[in-house]
Amino acid sequence: MLMTGQGKTGDQKYLKLFDAIARQKEYDEVKLAKKFGYTNNLNGLSVAKNYLFNMILRCLRFSGKSSATFFGLSDLISNIETLYMKKQFESCKKMVEKTMNYAVANEREGLVGLACMWERRLMEHLLDASDYVKAHEAIVEKEKQAARNLKYGFIKKGEALIEFNNLMKNPLLENYENARTLWSKMYFLAFHVEYYEALREHEQRLKYNEKLIRLFANNDMLEKTHTDRYLNVLFNYLSNLLELKKYLLFQKEVKKLTKLKLPVYEYELKKKKERAYLYLYLNYYDATNQVERTLDEIVPRVEKYFAKSNGLVNKLIEGSLLTNTAWSYYIAGDFDTALEWTVLVDRYVDRNVFVDVYIRSRMLLVAVHYELENFQYLEALVNGTLRFLESRGKLNTLESFYLKFFKKAIALDRDAKSQKQALLDLREDINTILNYVQEKSIFNTRIFLWWVDSQLKNVPVAEIIRAHFEKTDKSKENKIA
Repeated sequence: MLMTGQGKTGDQKYLKLFDAIARQKEYDEVKLAKKFGYTNNLNGLSVAKNYLFNMILRCLRFSGKSSATFFGLSDLISNIETLYMKKQFESCKKMVEKTMNYAVANEREGLVGLACMWERRLMEHLLDASDYVKAHEAIVEKEKQAARNLKYGFIKKGEALIEFNNLMKNPLLENYENARTLWSKMYFLAFHVEYYEALREHEQRLKYNEKLIRLFANNDMLEKTHTDRYLNVLFNYLSNLLELKKYLLFQKEVKKLTKLKLPVYEYELKKKKERAYLYLYLNYYDATNQVERTLDEIVPRVEKYFAKSNGLVNKLIEGSLLTNTAWSYYIAGDFDTALEWTVLVDRYVDRNVFVDVYIRSRMLLVAVHYELENFQYLEALVNGTLRFLESRGKLNTLESFYLKFFKKAIALDRDAKSQKQALLDLREDINTILNYVQEKSIFNTRIFLWWVDSQLKNVPVAEIIRAHFEKTDKSKENKIA
């Protein structure tokens, strides 16, 4: 029996409903309503059938498994997978539609990509060949819209945009020429930097960052009397260059930071300058695959910085320093040290405030425990991370695939052949998503592929990344030639 073990009285009622539906050659809702006392309450019958449907899905999903999982968005995705594997394509289509509606209503563009992937898979089972082109075009349009939303930012749909636009009505913010004084010019430029950062229009943001830098450069006293503000402007400008991958310009402009002289007594500003330098160079070396320089030059300075610290001052930046340092050790294959640094993030960073930093550390912590074969911690850690991602609206498709691999890995009990197949399946799923829509992830999306390849080839992630960059450089050289 499908639901063996469901022994409670209430569950027996649903078993009887299941049997009654199964015996009907043609579905007759009136007879069912009469049999189960729903004649005057057909809505109650609908609720009972819906409960039965979800119970069946859970039984199908967990047949042969002893581990439980959490329900919600992850449950919905698992239902799609289960129905597809069981060849229940019509029911699977309904679940996909439900996922798509949820994704659109909650501005979850990453989930749109997942729903589109399943729509594409279902096409061959539910449509005639003559309908393929039209259906495919509709799916592509959804993916393009999701990509546009990601590119221009969710702020365009939210209340924050209304606030920004209301502030724009201020005469000082309507036009740069209206800003007569030094302070009003600074206010105008800084506001527009924040505005375009919120919209994720980084090229536009850079234009205003460059104007801010020139404003300080043309007013020597401003830099000396408002050094703290200048440090903020410089940090935003250099971060902007890294986001746009303008690495040559970054190497030139970062000298403004390194050459900035501070009085001996300005201890906090010196600490802030060091914090900015470490953060920027960790990201720069990571983006340009200079793992050795990270470990040789930056990590010792990070360790020295935290050795002198009595706690975190800027938890966003310092939390990122801790996470990036842990990542550097991880990709170099030093998992024990990576674990030590990752644990520090959990200790110092408030997960309810600095969500992205906390999630990066949690995802890394999962990978570290997997490498160290700490399987006794892994299942609870993966389930907890999935729940946290879902509750914060951060459970995008790639993260979902990645974490679910570990759930499979635990169930496979270290069987090498099955583990390899699970990795190959994960790689195929990731490539499928990357080919259709570039969803917003708090990670470089290629990291997921690099990690899978490192597992398949049994080498540190650093080697995979290095090979990727070497291949990219050769490709550029060939194009130039």
